[in-house]
Amino acid sequence: MAPYIVCADGFTMSVQASGSHYCDPRGNFNRYREFEIGFPSQKESLIMRYCEDESKPTDTVYSFVPCRVVNDVLEKHGGIDIDATLERAEEMQKSA
Repeated sequence: MAPYIVCADGFTMSVQASGSHYCDPRGNFNRYREFEIGFPSQKESLIMRYCEDESKPTDTVYSFVPCRVVNDVLEKHGGIDIDATLERAEEMQKSA
């Protein structure tokens, strides 16, 4: 599993694409049009229409989220904090 993305404002979310995720195309490819987002750190209005369980917006997945919407979410939260994202990935590897 890929690490969570950490944004500049502290917002986090998992963004996945593979044969076992809700993405398009489905499989292991180099390019995707739609992604699965999982477990955002707070409710995010830009992705609610893709939410699997609206009663638990931070404890569910978001299916087939278009690339442009993923980019809009990242932009809204100040972009990706690369250092924090890499740090979180290292922490996840240590705990695995």
